[in-house]
Amino acid sequence: MPIDGDLKTIVRKYLPEGFFQSIESGGTAQGIPDLWCAFAYNKTCWIECKKCTANAVKISPLQVAWHERVWRLGARTFFLVRRD
Repeated sequence: MPIDGDLKTIVRKYLPEGFFQSIESGGTAQGIPDLWCAFAYNKTCWIECKKCTANAVKISPLQVAWHERVWRLGARTFFLVRRD
């Protein structure tokens, strides 16, 4: 199973009407989520995909800061977690 629990594939499968762009570059800002999503009527969101094996998820302070910053500007951001 991929490091993110194959969540990007699952999201694409169950939301086929969306457009999804994986963010995989080391050249992007630190803390930026794994997936950008666009839907009809100018609806967009960011998704951070996480996999865990217990009742704890590792989230870096940079990820928390990024999500809080864009959330305060009105963007939709999510942490999607899959427990192994």
